[in-house]
Amino acid sequence: MAKIKITQNTIFKQSTADSSSLPESQRLNVPYDTTFEVSSYQIVNDHYYLNLPGNLGNYRSWYVYEGHAQLEEKYSSGYVATKKDNLPLRANPGKQEPIKKSLSPGTIVEIDESGIVTADGVDWCYGGEPGAKEEDRGWMGREYIRLQKNARPGSVATNGSPLAVRFEPSNLSEKLADLPNGTPVEVWGQPIAGPGSSKGWLFGHATQGSQQNQFGWMALDFLNSL
Repeated sequence: MAKIKITQNTIFKQSTADSSSLPESQRLNVPYDTTFEVSSYQIVNDHYYLNLPGNLGNYRSWYVYEGHAQLEEKYSSGYVATKKDNLPLRANPGKQEPIKKSLSPGTIVEIDESGIVTADGVDWCYGGEPGAKEEDRGWMGREYIRLQKNARPGSVATNGSPLAVRFEPSNLSEKLADLPNGTPVEVWGQPIAGPGSSKGWLFGHATQGSQQNQFGWMALDFLNSL
């Protein structure tokens, strides 16, 4: 869960309008250096729209001017984990929303885990490349992001021949890369059954070498320390 820290005396509001135009029932004075947990949030007209775990005053949701607050633990680091295609970074959550830019497989990104939105049957997360300005961030399909905190390390363990990284969990699927014996890898999730592997297939990528940004499926039979 994200947290927000108030960086100067401010007013929580029930709209983005100037606080002087709102009735007292829709305003709340909040002192400097106060911190709140945030269930989710949006950025609207230079304001954070905060959804809190419980009521604060008469409301659970409040607006606060972006310049008076700082989000803490906002982003989690991860990778774009598409197999071959670039991942669209969209202006809003939705398959038909405008594409701001495309992120290639293996691109390091930061996402906000507290603000997942479902649209068009897809879970979308907000974020972008590390250090990007807000105007360069956008919405990505959550299923294509693998967080570093969930990665498990391992290595290729063959009889000397390379290990194929494949487009789907099957030895009949298109080969995307060959990883030499001993190559360090990272994988996520549990093994998935598929032809050509008695132990199943794991999705991941090499962490060293010329193929380190190529994500795909690897046979668990030929991986160590997993």
